[in-house]
Amino acid sequence: MTNKNPKTENLIPFNELSKEAIKEITKKGGVKSALVRQERKRLKDELLYLLASKDKTGKTMQTKICLSLINEAIRGKVQAYQAIEASIGEKPTDTIAQHITGEIDEKTINKVMDKLKEL
Repeated sequence: MTNKNPKTENLIPFNELSKEAIKEITKKGGVKSALVRQERKRLKDELLYLLASKDKTGKTMQTKICLSLINEAIRGKVQAYQAIEASIGEKPTDTIAQHITGEIDEKTINKVMDKLKEL
């Protein structure tokens, strides 16, 4: 008894399709990809416009959001602090990854483990 997935049982591999069929499939994929890119660009443009808009006091929405995020971080919300770090490019994992070059040998791993034990 074989387990057949009803979603994939009628699929034909590309190497068994005609060149015209492959061309049509890839064309549809390209058109869909372009539509998705356009939608993302439209969303980005709308968000940038709204972030630059000002309220009655003259503050931009971006400023108000940043202040709110900082206030949340001050209140102890770790996610808010992590969002701030990510926004300014200071995520600890990114910083660590930038400093690693080449292969890591056993001696280096042992040094790192010793430093971690000290903490």
